[in-house]
Amino acid sequence: MSRVNGYFPILLNNLFARKNIIFFFFLELIVLVSFEKSFEEFSFKKIAILFTAILIMIIFLGKKTHKNVFYIIATFGIMFSLMSPVFEIWDEPAHYTRAAYITEGHFGLSNEKKDHVVSDDIKVLEKVSRYTTRREKVLPNFFGTKLWNYTHEENKSYEFRVPITNAYSLLGYIPSSLGLFVGKIISNGNLGVMFYLGRIFNVLFYALCAMMAVKFALKWNKIVAFFSLQPMVIYISSSFNQDAFSYGLLLIIFGYFVNLLQKTEKSINFKNVLIYSGLCALMAFTKLPYITLAGLLIFIPKNKFKSTWTFMSGFVGILFVILTGIFWLLSYSKIIGNVPEPDVNMVEQLVYIMNNPQKTVQLVLTNLFGTINKYEQLSNFAWDRQYAPELALVNLSLLLMPLIYPIKRFKEIPKITKIGVFLVSLVTMTLIYLSMYLSWDSVGSDIITGVQGRYFFGVLLFAPIFMNFSSYIGYSGIEDNKAVEQENNLLVYIGVFLLIWAIAARVGVYY
Repeated sequence: MSRVNGYFPILLNNLFARKNIIFFFFLELIVLVSFEKSFEEFSFKKIAILFTAILIMIIFLGKKTHKNVFYIIATFGIMFSLMSPVFEIWDEPAHYTRAAYITEGHFGLSNEKKDHVVSDDIKVLEKVSRYTTRREKVLPNFFGTKLWNYTHEENKSYEFRVPITNAYSLLGYIPSSLGLFVGKIISNGNLGVMFYLGRIFNVLFYALCAMMAVKFALKWNKIVAFFSLQPMVIYISSSFNQDAFSYGLLLIIFGYFVNLLQKTEKSINFKNVLIYSGLCALMAFTKLPYITLAGLLIFIPKNKFKSTWTFMSGFVGILFVILTGIFWLLSYSKIIGNVPEPDVNMVEQLVYIMNNPQKTVQLVLTNLFGTINKYEQLSNFAWDRQYAPELALVNLSLLLMPLIYPIKRFKEIPKITKIGVFLVSLVTMTLIYLSMYLSWDSVGSDIITGVQGRYFFGVLLFAPIFMNFSSYIGYSGIEDNKAVEQENNLLVYIGVFLLIWAIAARVGVYY
């Protein structure tokens, strides 16, 4: 009891200390919800519910950035999980099917259609959400579907979506599958509890990964925090999409890499090389093109490694990651997944590329230069296509903040590291386009389709390393303690600002 009484004054102090930022966020919430609803059917109840959740989150924010990031992602992630219509988020039907398939004891995939059976829950979800028979642009919301009125279907039937996610391993579906399983146990098979817990477990896993990444990043923690709070990333992670796993893993890799950059001379050991290589190897099972991040090991200054042998072990680590990527590519290629066009053939497309290198280079370069045009997806979260263009533009502008943000007492980034990060980023982007060209487009196509802006989140993470506007990303002349505290929280508060706008935009569309 005394411990509770001790916490209460702390919470009150936090509330009073942040009164200005609370007022700003409350005003933002009112204005944006009203704006997104075009001032029609303004609901104070919705404002009150959202503000109460945000207020509780702000009160519990402390001095430790990694914990703050967890609280923020968990708060907004759970709200997104509950408010988003069933199957409205990109690719959720396929990812839900895979999660349910795993929950029912199928840990691998095969080409046998007799094995592609899953609970008829998928049929219930399609029916109540009107996903397959939609007539309006927006699917029914949380109150429209009333999933809690349905129970888990024990009957199973063939489902064509089972092998569609063949490029992703079991690992990426563990959080959402666990949510489905726990939901079934604690609710005695209530479909609503199962479905929403599957989503919530997924975003909580992402929140844990973000917290770990921020802690790894040390002086770079605010940079990592800012990227982890991107609305699009949290929104997608708040569904059954396995991207929650890939985004979380990318954050951890980035956090660990900048951790290595901050090591003193002769301090990087074999364990560090092994951990970083292992993390990059895991990317093969979730976002294969990003195994290229392993190559960054050889662009860390050699004097930071304990010995020449330690530095050379980085090459062994890179080889291990490449072999892991090849193994997974050969494994999942045996499974027939989604074939968008009848004339899509990976082998023939590869032959075409080898026979037409000049055309392929021109095609890839054209797409690389056009990547910036995908910025609108920063606020285009779902298939409803009713995104907030103003939010996308503001978000794009604010992405410049990590490029100029000062990190005090941090040495200049070596040129070899900057060059390496730039080259690896370029190779990664090229592989993203080529992977879609091989698996999505007809042989000899003169366009590359299917590439979405969210695929480049990992590249965006590393941009501050080679795109900062000063020789030191790292010096600030700010001495005043209060000013330093505000500066330290700036990127986190910007993240919350964008998330509130995203919440308002979604309320405007769904409610």
